[in-house]
Amino acid sequence: MNEDLVQTYKAPTIDGRILTVPEKTGPFRAQGTMDEWAQLNGEMQSLAKKREKEWLEKEKLKNPSFKPQGDTDPGEFAFERENSLLVRGTLNLINTVIEANNNGQPIEVLVFLDKSARLAQYLFQILWEKLVTRNTKYLAIQKPEVIFVNVGKDEPEKRTDNFARELLIDGIKQKYVGKNLLVVDEVILRGVSNVDAQLLVKQSVEESRRLGVAERLTEDDIKTSQVSGLAQFFDVPSWYTDRTHTELKGSRDPVFTKRERELAAAVPVDLRQKIIALLKVVNANWLADFFASNGQVKPGLTPFQAGKLAESGIVPEDVFKEVKALVDTSNQNFLYSMVPPENTIRKWIKPEQLVEYFASFGGFTVLPPRYPFYSQLYRSLLKDMIDLVIKKGLIAEA
Repeated sequence: MNEDLVQTYKAPTIDGRILTVPEKTGPFRAQGTMDEWAQLNGEMQSLAKKREKEWLEKEKLKNPSFKPQGDTDPGEFAFERENSLLVRGTLNLINTVIEANNNGQPIEVLVFLDKSARLAQYLFQILWEKLVTRNTKYLAIQKPEVIFVNVGKDEPEKRTDNFARELLIDGIKQKYVGKNLLVVDEVILRGVSNVDAQLLVKQSVEESRRLGVAERLTEDDIKTSQVSGLAQFFDVPSWYTDRTHTELKGSRDPVFTKRERELAAAVPVDLRQKIIALLKVVNANWLADFFASNGQVKPGLTPFQAGKLAESGIVPEDVFKEVKALVDTSNQNFLYSMVPPENTIRKWIKPEQLVEYFASFGGFTVLPPRYPFYSQLYRSLLKDMIDLVIKKGLIAEA
């Protein structure tokens, strides 16, 4: 690594400009020679193969017929440039947060863009815990809250879905108003998604009062909300570009038809609240699978989840019956309408699609992966990589 070369990071503004800001080299910075980072690469490649073998053996003990989905080799990502790129970019983000705090303008919320920035935020969480949380020098530094927003460039239906927007605002309303927010993407090419996310957050702040979710907040609170953007990395990480390795990102991007969106908006408030309450106890995949089985098969629950479900007083079977009745009526009405089949991509709505709509705020956040094996394995390797970087002294503190 060339320690004298200071990288620049793209920082989109809400008016659409793309600024460049120099790398912040303090209080933390990456150090070490090219040979040291190359040695780390070799160790990570060996560790990736070992970990994958261990994980496969463990899964096959539970299920002898287990076969992971996809053809990902996590070891392919453990090369010299990739490791230094990920570490330097994450240190730059941490330094940005610390500097803002020291300047009296703390960043209170980090808004990471779904989908692939989920891995970027995971690196942020790991390094923050090891470098900041455990260091008494930084007791006064408040770790920002982390939220996610999914703004696809090619989804006009979602952009005009006011009901989905209201769900999103209601779900994370208090994190927006009167605070400094930084919208983070792992890499910025044209900056379109980052700027769109900034606009969404800013509009959400302004809409909060109209929706009645910020009654106790003053106009000054709303005016002081500051939104800015930043790329976490100065170049493209491998997981961003390689389509064959999308399972590493650990998320699913839901897409809904216009008719599905219209039906979701027509769900009665009390039923909507029951679905959302269930999703706070079980994840979207659990509830979607339960609905897909016609309310017959409940996937396994942890004792904690079972307790929370009993405490909520909500019976999943009853919720399924209400949702199914609503969906059946909609499907029958559609079946007997004069709408030509070619006017819609997916004509027949299933109960589980409504679950996924509410779980993802109409697509404004992503859903858990169906096959998490490689994403979980890759995250464990990222953690191992950070442990090795720290052990080898490849991070310096001013």
